Formats: sequence, structure tokens, C-alpha cells
Amino acid sequence: MTACIFHYQKIYTLYNKRTITMAFDGILTRCIANELNNIFSGAKINKIISPTYNELIFSAHKNKKRINLFISCNNESARIHTTDVIPETGKKPYAFCTVLRKHIQGAKIIEIKQKDFERIIEISLESKDQMGFAEKKILIIEIMGKHSNIILTEPREGKLYVLDSVKHIEPQKLSGREVLQGTPYIYPPKQNKIQLPDRKSVV
Repeated sequence: MTACIFHYQKIYTLYNKRTITMAFDGILTRCIANELNNIFSGAKINKIISPTYNELIFSAHKNKKRINLFISCNNESARIHTTDVIPETGKKPYAFCTVLRKHIQGAKIIEIKQKDFERIIEISLESKDQMGFAEKKILIIEIMGKHSNIILTEPREGKLYVLDSVKHIEPQKLSGREVLQGTPYIYPPKQNKIQLPDRKSVV
């Protein structure tokens, strides 16, 4: 496990015990996205479970090793990181988990990246349809406090369309933003943060 993710998991454990908290800002998002990409790019998702309605665990394999990705859009502790804990889930899966199993269980993780300098992480996936043709999906994780969400999207004709999400958002009067099945995906309003250079462009 790399330093940035380990550090965040440690901070979160302390936070869970109400000892300390840590802001999930754009810098931390960039760091975690880069490290998760190093770990998971090229991995195949073998199993998807949902311990609670707003938490997911992807169990994947890469280079004959199992690696697990934890994602949460909990209002108070939204986050994404590796995990070694896979809880037993004998109950009926939540609706969003069922959708994910249909569309991306068995998919290959192509890339994990941050959207601009926002608290948004995108996981690009490649799966197969019933005819064996490649399909692209993008799982978007918005880490924004009470507005956090996990959204499965599909690129079509130059746009992203929502297949489903943990939280369904009705049209907003001020922003005009909605997150509903079948609608074009609209990113949250930008925070106008200073952009950091991508590490690939740094010599």
C-alpha cells in the first residue's frame, strides 16, 4: 500500500473514533487518484458488494493478486481507498449494487483519475455486452460532504448519460443540475480552484 492511501486510511480510522478529522480536498483527491490508478489500472473486477446503501467494495484481481477498492458517498465520511476488509453480506443487494453487477462486474479498470482539480474521481471501465463487444462505462465519485454521490455513466455521442446513482437528484432551480436515470450527466459547479500540473507533464 502506498504512503498517501495508507496515511488517509489511518486518519480516517482516527476520525471514526472521533479523535481527528482530515479534509478531503483537491490535493488529497489528486494524490489518492494517482496512487489508486497505479494499483488498479489493468485490474479485473470479480465481485461487487454493498455493505450499506452508500458504500461499495470492488474485489479485483491484477497480476494474480486480489486487491479491493472501497468507495463511500456517506454524507459525513465520503472517501475512496484500498481495503483488506470484506464484510459478509448475505442480505439482498441494494438496487445500485445490482445495477453495477449487471454493467461492470467482470469489467477491466482502464484508468482512475481526478476530474480537473475538483473532489471528483472518475474510474474508466471496459466491459463486454451480451454479443461480446467492448463497452465503456465511467463510474464517477463525487466527494462533496452531504452532496457526495456515486454515479455510473455511459459515454454516448460525446456526452455522458446516467445509468444509475446512489442518490437521485431532481432538477435544481439554481444550477439546473439533475442526476436521474437516462439523463445527460452534468458535473457539479466548479469551485474555480487553482489547477495543479499533471504529474505526467512535470519533468
